[in-house]
Amino acid sequence: MAQPVLVMASADYCKQFKIDLSDIRCSDPYQIVERHTKVTIPVRSAPKLTSWENVGGGDGIVSVHAGAGHWISASELTKWLAGKQGGLVAVTTTNGEVTTLTKIDNP
Repeated sequence: MAQPVLVMASADYCKQFKIDLSDIRCSDPYQIVERHTKVTIPVRSAPKLTSWENVGGGDGIVSVHAGAGHWISASELTKWLAGKQGGLVAVTTTNGEVTTLTKIDNP
């Protein structure tokens, strides 16, 4: 079960949602738009699991692609998901099936 989110550059976000450019949200590098929808996606029996960490913080999350970063085990990903309320995971699908899950740490 997943809750999709849309990650947008703030300039695009403010234009799309007709928000005045003086609004504080338009000064951030990006905005995460929650969809408030939960979906179930089929997952390959052995998906590739990776981890990406934005060590210095900042706006690097916008350029993250699923599969980037270093390999992690299923137990590491499971432990991270259990301890992170609302953790972000980049997903790659092939023919409607999840093939790669990348945990995104953005301290």
